[in-house]
Amino acid sequence: MNNASEIHSLHRYFIWANRMKNHCIDTVREQGEPPSDGMELRIWLSAPFAYACYWFATLYVVIEGMQQLGLTNSTLTKLVNDGDNLQKLRRFRNGVYHYQTNYFDNRIKDFLTQSYTDWASDLHAELSQYFLDWFKSKGMKAQVLENTNERIRFILTTSSGEYELLLEALDSDNPQDGEQSDPPKSPVDPGIES
Repeated sequence: MNNASEIHSLHRYFIWANRMKNHCIDTVREQGEPPSDGMELRIWLSAPFAYACYWFATLYVVIEGMQQLGLTNSTLTKLVNDGDNLQKLRRFRNGVYHYQTNYFDNRIKDFLTQSYTDWASDLHAELSQYFLDWFKSKGMKAQVLENTNERIRFILTTSSGEYELLLEALDSDNPQDGEQSDPPKSPVDPGIES
């Protein structure tokens, strides 16, 4: 049986990957249509490309941890064993996290095709569901009330009670950022979002 703290620690890496995914999507949405000019397009792509690279590379770290802890389900097993996807993702992670002298290194280029990025998106969704199910099985439920670049506010329900938690970006004018607030007084709809 796996130690709950090991799985909880692994979930942190998934949260990081999820954050990079959201930054990637938000950046593309905020920037609007890509320009046709080559240099302007390169500038337009720089932020979403960076977020996508860290998103996909961190997904490999999550899979590595899943394998180390012996965690899986039938859908994850099928996705991980589907062709050479995992090998391409491992090489992509190496290309992202280890310095490459070639700007357009094959490890990165080979992965950034539609079929691999679609597979990685499916893998991300299944990992999200896996962690949601695991937390629910432990009697922990969270409902996200607010999720922005500045703050995440959620209700955490455990066997010992309900707690409203607020995580905010650090602000030097407000040294109490990130502290737990008083538990909510109103009933909460149980559920988990990640």
